[in-house]
Amino acid sequence: TLWVASAAAPFMRDAESAQAGESLLSRIDLTTGRVIASYATTGPGLLNDLDLLADGRVAVTDSMAGTVHLLDPHGSSPTLTRLLPDASFEGPNGIVALADGLLLVADFHGLWLLDPAVGAASKRRVATPDDRYLGGIDGLARDGGHVVAIQNLIGRGRVWRFRVDAKDARVVELALLLRQHPDLRNPTTGAVANRRFLFVADPNLQVFV
Repeated sequence: TLWVASAAAPFMRDAESAQAGESLLSRIDLTTGRVIASYATTGPGLLNDLDLLADGRVAVTDSMAGTVHLLDPHGSSPTLTRLLPDASFEGPNGIVALADGLLLVADFHGLWLLDPAVGAASKRRVATPDDRYLGGIDGLARDGGHVVAIQNLIGRGRVWRFRVDAKDARVVELALLLRQHPDLRNPTTGAVANRRFLFVADPNLQVFV
């Protein structure tokens, strides 16, 4: 199964105004290439990044509504359910499920921890070493006990690696892996595979034809 978050956004090429605000979380059968099911947001949204929880549920950020949705595909009537009220975040993007079951969410201002079992009441701001700004992170991926993050909103694109101390809600072992590489043109998201981090260095969003 491949899970895909899609949206009709103004910055898309050939976007149609009638589709504005439409956003879907879709499940694709990799054997046949067919869409098995699609789940829409209840209002205008922009589903962005997603990750799987250990119990099979899907967590997905909604950059327009400023929230995180959960979907239980094994429920009797699967629907996207808000984990927090709208506007709980500003432009949430990257999301990753940590080994302890908590969710790490990135928005414009920084990183946040959420417990999907508790919901909004569990939201905690993650502190950073020397108050380093880690807002504007596009993609988050887990590398064992560490997290790899792509920051692209402020300054030149860069790639970070760190651990999250969930007890104290803070970033530890922060290391800058890559910056100012000539191929980094608004890098977006990636995934860890066989100990390598594969990511989109240039999504071609800055080229006009």
